[in-house]
Amino acid sequence: MPPERRTTRSQKTNRMQTRSQRRGTGDVFFMNLDRPSMPASQKIWHIAELVMLILPHLARERIDLIAFSQVSKALRTMALPFLVRTLDLSITRLDPYQNFFNKHPELTRHVRWVRIVDDYATTGFRHREHSRPKVSGSLPSLAARLAYRQLQPDGISEDWDAQWLQLRYMIKDRWPHAKYDLTAGASSVAGVMLALMQTEIIGNIVAMRWIADLQKRIQMDEWDHDWYHRQYIRSLDSQHWETVNSLIQDVIEIQADSGDSGSKLVSLQISEHHYDRPTESDPMGSLWELFDYFDSDNLHTFSIDLSDQCNADTNESIVFSYEWSGLRRFSFHVGPEQMDNAIIATNDEEFSIDAWLDDHNDLEHIDIYSWDDIPPFDIVQSLLDDSKLPKLKSISFRGYEPGPVGAFLMQHGPKLVELELPRFTTGGGQSAAIIPNLGLPKLRVLRAPPRAAAAMFDGRHAPQLAHIEFTPVQIHQELMLDEWICPGSAAASSITCLDIELKGEYLVHALKEMRRILNAERFPSLAELSLCSTLSYEDEYVHDGDKYLEDILERLRKLPSLRALRIEDMGVEPFPDNETKRFKPGKVPPKLEYLTWHSPKSNITQYFRIANVFAHVQVVRREQIRMQRLPASFRAHISEEGEWIQPARLRHGNIIFDHTVTPPRLPFQA
Repeated sequence: MPPERRTTRSQKTNRMQTRSQRRGTGDVFFMNLDRPSMPASQKIWHIAELVMLILPHLARERIDLIAFSQVSKALRTMALPFLVRTLDLSITRLDPYQNFFNKHPELTRHVRWVRIVDDYATTGFRHREHSRPKVSGSLPSLAARLAYRQLQPDGISEDWDAQWLQLRYMIKDRWPHAKYDLTAGASSVAGVMLALMQTEIIGNIVAMRWIADLQKRIQMDEWDHDWYHRQYIRSLDSQHWETVNSLIQDVIEIQADSGDSGSKLVSLQISEHHYDRPTESDPMGSLWELFDYFDSDNLHTFSIDLSDQCNADTNESIVFSYEWSGLRRFSFHVGPEQMDNAIIATNDEEFSIDAWLDDHNDLEHIDIYSWDDIPPFDIVQSLLDDSKLPKLKSISFRGYEPGPVGAFLMQHGPKLVELELPRFTTGGGQSAAIIPNLGLPKLRVLRAPPRAAAAMFDGRHAPQLAHIEFTPVQIHQELMLDEWICPGSAAASSITCLDIELKGEYLVHALKEMRRILNAERFPSLAELSLCSTLSYEDEYVHDGDKYLEDILERLRKLPSLRALRIEDMGVEPFPDNETKRFKPGKVPPKLEYLTWHSPKSNITQYFRIANVFAHVQVVRREQIRMQRLPASFRAHISEEGEWIQPARLRHGNIIFDHTVTPPRLPFQA
């Protein structure tokens, strides 16, 4: 046995002198790297210069940066400048951000992208048909002021304005160089102007989403048949939209004055789908005038989602009279009478859908449909010329016959990455008839009935489909997964995502039967699964959330590659804030990382990270797996212009991964 080595006093003295000399040179040492007990792999994270080189790469996938910041206080300090580059501000939850930046004013210069969300409007009016959230907020004071006819056209309520005023004080002089993405209800436009008009940031707004929300906020039973009241509300609503119009014009004009170097409004989205529009009323009519103000090269995203209660005298078809040569994403969702107007417009001698398409060669994503599946004019026939839309990647069909759609796919199929097929009006099975032998080499995302999805894998040129969103079915047997997804088949090897929605069956009951096929043999590559049941429960039944989640996770534990799971059920409520949940090992899919939990009753979505703390340690411990709450911004997809890219249709937002790449991953920030 070799003799024990001892450090002499002189050696210690020399070592201390060397350290003292190093400090005297002005070099900053995060800590002593000569400590013999520290493994080499850990030393890297104690060299600040190396850490700062690594962090920008982690910042592209925000979730990795969040995880990194939770390792230690020292690493969190270094990660904070990158974490605050992206801020997601809900108008009802501003206090934590205000307190944070009051304590850390030096971090304000790192803010680059800010999303401002009027969560009153998004919760009450941005939801799917089966969801019935209650509109909360400042209803008592608003109703009282309406009762006395004292509501001023430049405001909603003192409480309401106070929140926007708080936002004004937060952002004033703090983040003048950031890019801003705004989502707000039209009834809060006065508050928006209060917060933004007197600050420099109004010229840095790159995206706007406006939601019609007044009518539902002020609906009161005793006033349902009050003609004077409804006339007053109609007038008030028109004032709001006129103010929205004015605000958008101000943004465009200020940005035009700043020249090419300034920010530009690249995205405009309007939604009134869940709005009870009064008859013989077009409160949004003033909006159509503002299209004259847009620079045709700047607008990249335009989405309009109109009420199916609109009368036939409105002017929505004017949308197709404008040219936006830079348009990339176009979404047009309308009611049947509005679609009639659009069809009439296409037959006008001075306008045709062919001419409109010729002027929009940069379009990559098209989504045009009517709520009752009326064919959206002759856009498919116009697109049979394969010289049109050379950059097209994604298209959604509603209400067409199989023949025109099949002809379109023969022409444009080779360049499509995403495709939505409907239940054709001649019968659901006919959607499968147009699929075999089509050349769809780039297709990765399919939204279609189950038979059409199955037919994709029957032909000689089966695409490498990864993400399949099934149209809603009554019961899980209609999916026929056990018939066309067989062990070792092309479907089994390529599918990485399934989005399933059941209208007549509860999730727990369906999974009890489906667990025999949700396994490694049939789905070896399934990385993401979205499960939704829209079947209501009797007597407002509410699940025990913990037990319900445990039952579902246990039924999915044989999926070896599952990384993300979404649960939506009419009987679930949001989990309490700041509550840590733990699971026993072996009761959770082994690679599960993310859980999305959506309550349709409240229209609240929660995100969690599943932390398998001891996944790489060969030790059996109790309560190894826990759920950590995540901010919604962890999945943010931000364009180079600063737009927070969001799908026009809410169901398309169920999925958090990008399945057009291998392996699937969270969207990168710009």
